[in-house]
Amino acid sequence: MMSKTFLARFEAMMAKFNVTYNNIGSVCQAQEKYDEALEYYQKDLKIRLMVYGQDHALVAESYHKIGTVYDSQVKQEEALEFYQKSLEIRIRLQVEDGPNP
Repeated sequence: MMSKTFLARFEAMMAKFNVTYNNIGSVCQAQEKYDEALEYYQKDLKIRLMVYGQDHALVAESYHKIGTVYDSQVKQEEALEFYQKSLEIRIRLQVEDGPNP
């Protein structure tokens, strides 16, 4: 069994990669390098899934960002798929946490 300290360090290390992948993806998207943006956003998503699991706000954010890239490429089917994944997670989290005041 892994110690809590090890897990905390691992999560912190992964979060650093995650932020960098996300930022590079944003820059690539702004430069209209959509395929590269997708690569970095998908790396970001993979880490977030590994660290946080499926039902986490950051995972929903990753799905949404991938959707925006497909939207920019006028690939509506793909964009809709990722937007829906993002929305489904956000709805589940809202139900679990209750409505915000």
